[in-house]
Amino acid sequence: MQHLKCIWWLLLLVVGNFSQALEVQRTVIDDALPNVGIYSIVQDQTGYVWLASTNTGVLRYDGYQFKPFFTKHAERQKRPDIDAMVFDSTGKLWTGSWGYALSRVDTASGEQQLFLAGNQSNQLFSPFVQTLFEDSQQRLWIGTDQGLNRYSQIAGMERIFGAEQLNNPRIWAVVETSDQSIWFGTSYGVYQIRPDGSLSAPLLPHGANNRSNEIRSLAVQGDMLWIGTRESLFVYNRKTLSLSTVSYFGESNFPIINTIIPS
Repeated sequence: MQHLKCIWWLLLLVVGNFSQALEVQRTVIDDALPNVGIYSIVQDQTGYVWLASTNTGVLRYDGYQFKPFFTKHAERQKRPDIDAMVFDSTGKLWTGSWGYALSRVDTASGEQQLFLAGNQSNQLFSPFVQTLFEDSQQRLWIGTDQGLNRYSQIAGMERIFGAEQLNNPRIWAVVETSDQSIWFGTSYGVYQIRPDGSLSAPLLPHGANNRSNEIRSLAVQGDMLWIGTRESLFVYNRKTLSLSTVSYFGESNFPIINTIIPS
């Protein structure tokens, strides 16, 4: 598996400096990649690369070929649209679909569990899952288009914050800082869930009443919280509580930043 290279479909912003040159291998449809869009890429402990795709669902890449991996989403729709994936600390693969909720998969045995949306307190806010994140306490955070859920082995599925608490309940990104605060980006601002469970007021990088406050991506680098919006990049210093704009070739406006990766 050592020859596996980076596969580029997402707009990636890498924060940091490179000390050595990167080798990039391009993989295209003609190389047996199905004609799909790729929303998420993760790697398991054995080296396989897993891709969340439109139309084909979950794909597994072994360095030579792509193979569809059928999940509960695929059983419920002819063309599964998987938007988010993450491997948890136990090695289980979580897949979030756009319209068909959430699935937990044991990739070794094929055993799966489906988590549906509904009006109960132990159900997802919505079947449209945007992002997944596991924190340092092995809790899975599920960002949907209608609010933020959390899953743990002890409490099960919980509803955390939805339209009643948030200006806009669509969740784009979730990260954790060293003080065990959870930060999440919505379609209108960044929120902090403090260690005591309380919710902060939204941080609005573009000022109030501006639709550019759609927070597409977040990343943590020490005391710095990097914030990617639909048109700019910001860095928030958690110690000084200061917010700065990062220029892009001398311009303040960026392309839409869907992913930020600290190096």
